[in-house]
Amino acid sequence: MSAEQKPQVDELFGDDEIGMDPPPGPESGGGGKKRGFKFKLVIVLLVLVALAAFWFVSSAHHDQYYLTVDGRTVKVERGYFFPVGAGAYSSSNPAYAPFRLPDGVTPEKTGAMSLEEIDATLYTLYVAVARKNLEDFTKGDPDVAEEMLRRANKLSSSSVAADRRLQQMRGDVAFRRGLKEVRGIQTRFDMALEQFEEANRQGGDTFTGAKAWVEAIDRLRNEFRRLTIESGLDPDEVLADPQTLIDAAEEAADEVGEAVDEATPKAPAPEKKPAPDAPARP
Repeated sequence: MSAEQKPQVDELFGDDEIGMDPPPGPESGGGGKKRGFKFKLVIVLLVLVALAAFWFVSSAHHDQYYLTVDGRTVKVERGYFFPVGAGAYSSSNPAYAPFRLPDGVTPEKTGAMSLEEIDATLYTLYVAVARKNLEDFTKGDPDVAEEMLRRANKLSSSSVAADRRLQQMRGDVAFRRGLKEVRGIQTRFDMALEQFEEANRQGGDTFTGAKAWVEAIDRLRNEFRRLTIESGLDPDEVLADPQTLIDAAEEAADEVGEAVDEATPKAPAPEKKPAPDAPARP
């Protein structure tokens, strides 16, 4: 290639400036991108705050317990892990299983409670149900009383004084069972006494000494009554057959009802007016 044909250096690097894009300015849209990023950041923060608030409220509601009474059945419920709603408290602990209330026993408190409050309410109920079954010699059941004390002993919240009281009441359960056995013995004594008195009246050819048996049984029956009175109990209530007590209570209620009916003034019967004479036939 000849010298004339070679391009001059000045021609290759002329005076014209190389075209380059100017730096982005406010008018180029860079500020809009920053604003969009800030807006998204605010949205994310709001969502996180809402989720945290939802979790906090749900957790607080989940820690709420409810005591409900359906007829005579008591149930323990727990709040859902959600701001509202509650369902049956599914626990393997028998202290929180449903149970029935006897007549005359009601919970002091219902509604939303903490675990400590629900335990205190249940403890009071269990002791009251146990005491009702111990003191009612007609319908009370010492086995039910023992079950209530067992439930009270398994509550999550407890104290030394509460446990000591439950231990003492277990002694009451044993005493009540002993009285139940004595009642059965007393009933059999009465049946035996009736037969020995008959034997004493009739005499005997093979067996003798019926009078001594009558006297011995009488002494034992009187001893039972003395011990019952010394324990602060009514022997007629403790030693009598339960069905006898029920029949006596029903009979007394009927007598009261009849007395009330007799004392209630009755309205006079309406006076019957004579029927008008039929018109004479022509």
